[in-house]
Amino acid sequence: MDRFHPFEAIPSTAMNRLSSSLLGAFCASLLLLPSDRLAAQNVRPPTQLTYQGFLTDGNGQPFGNTTPVNKTVVFRIFDALTGGNLKWSSQQVVTVDRGYFSVLLGQGSAFGSEPFNADLTGIFTGNGASDRYLELTADGTVIAPRLRFFPSPYAMLAKSATELLDPTTGTSSLSVDSGNLNVPGAVGIGTGSPVGRFYINEATGTSASSNGGTLVLDHANPGGESSIVFRSNINRGGADYGYINYRDNRTAGGENAVFTIGIQNDGDDHIALLPSGNVGINTTNPGEKLDVVGNAQVSGNVYVNGSWGIGNVSKGLLAAGNDVGLRASASGDIWFQSANGDRTHMFIRNGGGVNIGPNNFDSAGQLNIFESNGNDGRNGTGTITLDHGNGGGHSSIVFRSQNNRGSDFGYIDFEEARSGTSESNVLFIGTKNDGDDHIALMPSGYVGIGTDTPEVPLDVRPTKHRSASTYSANADTANADQGQQNGVDANGLNVSIRSQGYVEMQGVVYFSDRRIKEIVSRKDPLEALKRINQLVLTDYRMVDKVQEGSGLRTGLIAQEVATVFPEAVHSRTNFIPDIYVQASAVTYQTNDQALHVTLAKPHGFAPGNRVRLFDDKGMLETKVVAVANPNQFTVSSTRATSALFVYGREVNDFLAVDYDRLFTTGLGAIQALSKTVDQQAQALRESQARVAELEQKVSRLAGMEGELTEIRKLLARLTAPRTGERAALQVRPEVHPPVAR
Repeated sequence: MDRFHPFEAIPSTAMNRLSSSLLGAFCASLLLLPSDRLAAQNVRPPTQLTYQGFLTDGNGQPFGNTTPVNKTVVFRIFDALTGGNLKWSSQQVVTVDRGYFSVLLGQGSAFGSEPFNADLTGIFTGNGASDRYLELTADGTVIAPRLRFFPSPYAMLAKSATELLDPTTGTSSLSVDSGNLNVPGAVGIGTGSPVGRFYINEATGTSASSNGGTLVLDHANPGGESSIVFRSNINRGGADYGYINYRDNRTAGGENAVFTIGIQNDGDDHIALLPSGNVGINTTNPGEKLDVVGNAQVSGNVYVNGSWGIGNVSKGLLAAGNDVGLRASASGDIWFQSANGDRTHMFIRNGGGVNIGPNNFDSAGQLNIFESNGNDGRNGTGTITLDHGNGGGHSSIVFRSQNNRGSDFGYIDFEEARSGTSESNVLFIGTKNDGDDHIALMPSGYVGIGTDTPEVPLDVRPTKHRSASTYSANADTANADQGQQNGVDANGLNVSIRSQGYVEMQGVVYFSDRRIKEIVSRKDPLEALKRINQLVLTDYRMVDKVQEGSGLRTGLIAQEVATVFPEAVHSRTNFIPDIYVQASAVTYQTNDQALHVTLAKPHGFAPGNRVRLFDDKGMLETKVVAVANPNQFTVSSTRATSALFVYGREVNDFLAVDYDRLFTTGLGAIQALSKTVDQQAQALRESQARVAELEQKVSRLAGMEGELTEIRKLLARLTAPRTGERAALQVRPEVHPPVAR
């Protein structure tokens, strides 16, 4: 098998040629490129290297001496002559002609998982970049020693380059002109993406208090100045500019080392910072920590911390004539104080919050109002009183967020006259975007939650807003939103809360003390069982799929329950979805305050009927004032609308089931079933005992039957004739002598 000589074994002439190719690798890469590539529109240097070598076999004979041959060669770059770290590798198939071959390092392919990149620029950067060595492995044989890379002569020009070219455009990015440094673009220090013409970015920062800083300006003489000047292109000659200036010696006044900020043409420094700590605005000789010549407007906070004299204000914010001041204590609390030293009853706490009232400075609330005697809101006064100017107006408290000041807010509103209802002076609590008032407090003492027309002391309705568009989109669809299932209440019962939705709780506790009850009779469990068996469970869906959902439910029908348990069914007034259709046409008459409604099907309404409708603002319950024909009717309304969904009419025989009564009756039925089960269990136990006894007797009979069978077999053998023997003996009765008695 042929072997390759290591490079040191190559004849001196070949070795010289090899060394020359290595030493001139960078230069040769340019020389070997075609002329059209040299003219390419890119000023970046080539990112690959040319390499030439000479290969011989074990006998020193060049490969491809007569005919060129292909060899698989792996090129590797290390950072040391021996050992070291592998920086790059590439595998290529090279053509060897009379021992010589030429390749372009950067072409080829990766060798296994070793590092490879077609761009070799990064291999020759960073610390130790000058130590790079090339190693070859030809057909699996490592050729030693490694050869070091050296720059071509013209690469030395980089040490004394006269300008920096933009790598994309080729134009000058940095040049030296008569000793001056010219930068036509942006300069970034500590960043490759400057956000301005000159941008400095520090990872940790340098403290100015230690005489350092991100940017330091020094002036040569003790009485000199160091400045930053801002000039425009038009007034570059000195007519107008802004500046930040530091002076060692102030010519006017006793101050030394003054820092000033201003513009050239105003005649005064805008801001002056003195070594005493005083700051002047529109003055270079501030007499206070902050001295403002002229008016001051503050959109944020003003902090004042000083002492107060006896009988007059010596520090703080002063009113005209120094009669009243706004006192700021050392702890940061603020209150009003008159010139004679008396505190007023307005106090602002440092921790946040406002106190109104005498000698009340420790409350933790955001707004605390202290009254010596208190004011009763029931007589028209109060700790906080909101008045409205007109007889039918509102007085309100509104809660708004920073982001939704106009589109969403909560409110507490008192309306003196409620339109559309007989109630007046109603207090509402709600939010703007829900379409309904959340809570309504009525003069009758009733409270409505989700409704402004409560019919019982606490009337709870679903608070989810429903509108005509909601119903028209979902009324007849099978995937309508699951709503809230109607609960029950009834006329004739002492109803305190009505809920048209589910009630979730940990449990219900009923008053059941014997001492509050008058016993009338005891129920017969068998009678209870008989009645319960007459009830029929029914699967059903609600007609109002928008509010109630389209899910399948199981329960009882009130009309059917009434035939079995009339005492468990109660009647009240409610609306039923017997129309439940979108109006095909709606016309509003402003003068009459009426809605003329046209349906695609007969409605069956009569004047005086109350109906439930939905417009874009929500639910509307009103009266029918006229019926034009079976498909048209008119209702009174104070709000105009062009879209209307007709829910249905109000009925006074709406039935509700008292499930508590059915539950207690069911307890009696359970007792009857329990008694029957006990009796049947006793009878079963007796039957099982009788069966066990019979099984024992049957077992004994089976044993006797087996014995009898064996006897029969024995008799059969005794009586059977035998071959070659005389006939069986006849059995004669034995004659026994008489026995003396």
